[in-house]
Amino acid sequence: MPSPSFGRNFSFIVMKSMLFILVAALIVSCQEKKELEIKPKKNTLFQEISSETTGVDFSNSVEASKKLNLFSYMYFYNGGGVAAGDLNGDGLDDIYFTGNQIKNRLYLNKGGFEFTDITNNSGTGGDENAWYTGVTFADVNGDGKLDIYVSQIGEILGNNGHNLLFINLGNDENGSPKFKESANELGLTVKGATTQTAFFDYDLDGDLDAYIMTHSNFNDGVLPRAEKRLISSPYGDKLFRNDGDKFTDVTKESGIYSSPLGFGLGISTADINKDGYPDIYIGNDFYEDDYLYINNGDGTFTEDLESRLKHTSRFSMGNDIADLNNDGLPDILSLDMQAYEPEILKASHGEDSYAIFNYKLSFGYQHQYAHNTFQLNRNGEHFSEIARLSGIEATDWSWSVLANDFDMDGQKDIFITNGIFRRSNDMDYMQFLSGDEVQNQLRSGNYDYSEALTDKMPSYPLQNFFFKNNNDLTFSNKSTEWGGTKKGFSNGATYTDLDNDGDLDLVINNLNEKASILKNNTLENDSLNKDYLRIKLSGKPGNAFGIGSKVTLKNKGQKQYQELLNVRGYLSSPPPYLNFSVAKNTVIDTILVQWPNKEQTILTDVASGQILNIAQENTSLLKSETGKKSETLFTLVNNSELNIDYRHEENRFYEFNREHLIPHMNSTWGAPIAVGDLNNDGLDDFFVGGALNQSSEIYLQRSNGKFVQSTSKALKTDSASEDTAAEFVDVNGDGHLDLIVGSGSNQEIKPDPKSLTRLYINDGRGNFTKQGNFPEIYTTVSDLAIADFDKDGDSDIFISSRSVPGKYGSSPDSYLLKNDGKGNFTIDASSQKLYEKCGMVTSAKWVDLNGDDWQDLVLVGEWMPIKIYYNSNGHLSEANPEANSLQLSNGWWNTVEYGDFDNDGDIDLVAGNLGLNSKLRATEKGPVQMYYADFDKNGWPEGVTTHFIKGKEHVFSSKSLLEKQMVYLRKKFSTYSAFAQADFKEIFLPEELNTAKTLKAYEFRSCFIENLGNKKFKLTPLPTIAQFSTVNAIHKLDFDQDGKLDLLLGENFYDANTELGRYDAGYGTLLRNMGGGNFKETPTTQSGFMLDKQTRHIKTLSNKKYGKLLVISNNNDSLQFYRTSAQ
Repeated sequence: MPSPSFGRNFSFIVMKSMLFILVAALIVSCQEKKELEIKPKKNTLFQEISSETTGVDFSNSVEASKKLNLFSYMYFYNGGGVAAGDLNGDGLDDIYFTGNQIKNRLYLNKGGFEFTDITNNSGTGGDENAWYTGVTFADVNGDGKLDIYVSQIGEILGNNGHNLLFINLGNDENGSPKFKESANELGLTVKGATTQTAFFDYDLDGDLDAYIMTHSNFNDGVLPRAEKRLISSPYGDKLFRNDGDKFTDVTKESGIYSSPLGFGLGISTADINKDGYPDIYIGNDFYEDDYLYINNGDGTFTEDLESRLKHTSRFSMGNDIADLNNDGLPDILSLDMQAYEPEILKASHGEDSYAIFNYKLSFGYQHQYAHNTFQLNRNGEHFSEIARLSGIEATDWSWSVLANDFDMDGQKDIFITNGIFRRSNDMDYMQFLSGDEVQNQLRSGNYDYSEALTDKMPSYPLQNFFFKNNNDLTFSNKSTEWGGTKKGFSNGATYTDLDNDGDLDLVINNLNEKASILKNNTLENDSLNKDYLRIKLSGKPGNAFGIGSKVTLKNKGQKQYQELLNVRGYLSSPPPYLNFSVAKNTVIDTILVQWPNKEQTILTDVASGQILNIAQENTSLLKSETGKKSETLFTLVNNSELNIDYRHEENRFYEFNREHLIPHMNSTWGAPIAVGDLNNDGLDDFFVGGALNQSSEIYLQRSNGKFVQSTSKALKTDSASEDTAAEFVDVNGDGHLDLIVGSGSNQEIKPDPKSLTRLYINDGRGNFTKQGNFPEIYTTVSDLAIADFDKDGDSDIFISSRSVPGKYGSSPDSYLLKNDGKGNFTIDASSQKLYEKCGMVTSAKWVDLNGDDWQDLVLVGEWMPIKIYYNSNGHLSEANPEANSLQLSNGWWNTVEYGDFDNDGDIDLVAGNLGLNSKLRATEKGPVQMYYADFDKNGWPEGVTTHFIKGKEHVFSSKSLLEKQMVYLRKKFSTYSAFAQADFKEIFLPEELNTAKTLKAYEFRSCFIENLGNKKFKLTPLPTIAQFSTVNAIHKLDFDQDGKLDLLLGENFYDANTELGRYDAGYGTLLRNMGGGNFKETPTTQSGFMLDKQTRHIKTLSNKKYGKLLVISNNNDSLQFYRTSAQ
């Protein structure tokens, strides 16, 4: 494959084959007028204060020219930053803005939202010819005063300027701060194009060090291999150690990447793993991975993103680290560019094709998707990305993200700035740009910058976003309700309490428009019964503001955790204090401060409604104890201890090349496992199935608890089959467990022996012979359900089928096989009509649901309701879904389990579904649908998936993907804009839709299905954590021995369409049964489970050494074994 080009800005060459671009203020003196301006607005949390009132008239105005434009500098419209903090010690936060083509501005806060421009007097404006980006307020020289560090582009734009460090010299006689520029003097200048700089004490020596984040100008149009990040460049990121009177470059010896691959746009420093040392998160634009540097505590860092995060944003912008669910662990927010308006989304470049996505992986890059990410910290070591479940994944071209409690309810909310002046990812523009004439100019560097070239790029002003934290890991969009109706192009932003009323205001640096100051009115509403506690820290000399300190507020069983950082969001810096929210007149139980040197301060019975100053040197200090990991409920048993070296090796078959529009592949559902005593020695043995051209294996247990691999010629002979289901059962009544194996590669369009279900007869010693007269059933097997459904004394088999190869959306046949008692099976003719095209069945269980002592059959599957076939004296009939209240249970179900989970005497069900962490959302009024028909009249049907957004039905797939499957659409919609504006029923004709088979899904949540009696059922969603990912396996167990059945969920599925993204947020969810069918999460830190792979099956096995073992099979990975820790 030729090397594709990557990027979204125009200094990157567009390759036709991929069509992809990497591509002085008027102050109102009248007091009455000012009070009128600032009178709180009703019904909005924030109100914008006019520049006439504030005196803040800064506008980051940029104007393209022939010399300097988006073509010569790809980040031309990326904007500037803002910092807030008290520079003159008067107790009021001052504001500093950076400008790209104009001088920076410093405004002194005079109170009452009135500011004075002191830029010229303070000498902090910078060079008019420089291009400034980020700004940080930090006490760089350790004298107890906030200094100003300003980042700039420098050599990329052809100027010899450098980053600026304005050392705060104290106030003049008028109380105005004076500064001295000292970047060269202190050694804090770099050659690279600096985006932002963070000051933090990485080596815990008591002073602030500096990480200078830069962005590359690498633009040769060819995707480099990821190992290029190991090559140092003078223009890459830099880490500087504070040595007192000078900063020393320690980048190389510290393990920090400083390569041309870095496109750093976001930086956060926080103690990610809670070991007392600050770590670093770098958000990189374009193809380069984000970096997660874990502090080793010895002056070095280890970049460890791959082992901790399953996927990241693709075009990573600003980021923030904060505890969003009040569990005491810092979570990571990172922004991207996914549009929230369907019309913009469909006209914009989206995800990579599956081929390019895998091409990048082959070059060493990690999994990246073009949407915002919310990395939920699970245990300090591993994260679950749940932005889609949380409802914050799409905020368009976003820059700054700030997490704090804006509505003062004790939960951190989210603010996001938004907008790009020229949308270079517009697909129509990208097609125009890929034309030969423009391409030749771009390649030669002789392009003609002109209005005609840039005017074709769309420019949509957008509103900024407010998300309210719902205290359940979800957020509600309150953008309009909270006062975010204004549209524009906003970049850097910071929160700060400009009027010292206790709630947090916002300051925003806008492009080509005056800066915004948003006043927070929360605490002015007395009826809300809310209050604040502001904590200001006085650290030891060298870190007077206590940067890097962690503060935990504990009150009445609730906890709030914050870490004091001086860089957040994008290009911006907040003031050095922490704001907490409590109810009015609260006396807070405990405040715990952990200082950067690992000392701690504990305060009790603290009153709210005050600014609390906590001094490190004047407080009784306790050394933090080194935390010991508490014992978990379950413990991993290494495979080597059991003498097991099996690893499932999935063959690479890309179904998306055959069916471009399918949401996911159906060929990666191995490996199945089955457990039983195969050689009659009283010990449990097990079978594990193989992938295509991989032999399945049998492991026999020995008296010491270890296993030996049994060589089976019959199994090796059938290694061409891809195993997806397996069960041990004595089919012929000889007392020996036989083996039935179902195949499901989903590859063979025509009947092929590899697709046959096989039966192997056991000789009693664990040796198996394939039975030759087993019915020839060619299908993609999903499950095998064994029961004596007709009570004739032998075991019968139900074979469920998942899909028809090459025809996703078509219902395959499933089969009920009757046993003659001797192990000879025939298809049950009397019931076969029931199972012909009964759905895309994924799981089947025999269970007596109505208490008549006959085994009923439960089926779940994709696009299916939960189906129940009641057994009446050996004759099965399908229950009416409306009669049993399951008519709206259609989902993408993967598995089902049964048990009396509410202890009421009847059998209930639990079913695993897609979950809620998906781009697709299904409800009764807004179902996900698939129209299945031969739209292009080529003799082969296609499935077109739709979903509802704001009550309107939209086709899910992009125009590019639809045209791959149905070429005729290229002529119907010659532009992406026309396609984006078209109604779904304009894309496809009514007569086409009316004749199409329509599949529906109303429910994507994994659920407890309560048996109400009288053949009625009620669906109740499992806890939110059970909705993080697909649930593929459910294992029932009473782990706490309280007489109630608990649940262990096996999760994750990777092979989804790239527009959906892989489902990888699960770690093995252990749910404790609280009674009455209510389940509660057991955190991974307590359960001990780390099922972070693609779990397919979970079984229990009795082991001679470890007692009960849980055996977990994973697709394309090794087996896992867990024992109870009490053993």
